[in-house]
Amino acid sequence: MLRRNISDVEWAGFSQRTVAGAPPVGTPLLVGLFHEVASDGAVELVLRHLPPEALELIPALRAEGEATLAELRGATR
Repeated sequence: MLRRNISDVEWAGFSQRTVAGAPPVGTPLLVGLFHEVASDGAVELVLRHLPPEALELIPALRAEGEATLAELRGATR
């Protein structure tokens, strides 16, 4: 749906603004959620405007986010 309705330029602008405006608190949870609900290609598309040094952190952020999600799910049972 997004590919049909949003140009590459519009998406790039959205992605850049989202990354620039995202608070660092909760980033692991956000990355974990991205990976849970989207394909790897979609996650890459969302995160592609991160600087290289931030991209290197994605696997660790994902692991931390997945652990937080598991903990939160356990707390709600």
